[in-house]
Amino acid sequence: NTSGANAIRNTGIYLQGVGSGTVNNNTIANFEAATSETDRGIWLATGTSNVNVTNNTISNMVLTATASSPIGINITTGVANSNVVVSQNN
Repeated sequence: NTSGANAIRNTGIYLQGVGSGTVNNNTIANFEAATSETDRGIWLATGTSNVNVTNNTISNMVLTATASSPIGINITTGVANSNVVVSQNN
């Protein structure tokens, strides 16, 4: 359902400043469509490093904005050699 209490708005899972972690075996779906914004399933943001992103399923991303597209996995760590591993996601 892309509306109501069960809808995701903007980002499913967000990590910022994480020095070590795992994002594994999540189902991220049903983004709301009413708001004009860039939806992201998983976002590894500033200062994140040493993270494994594996075996996640991202679906039903809806975008009403005309200036961008939805992003399944967004990596913007700003860390050189951040050691982020992304594998076997759908």
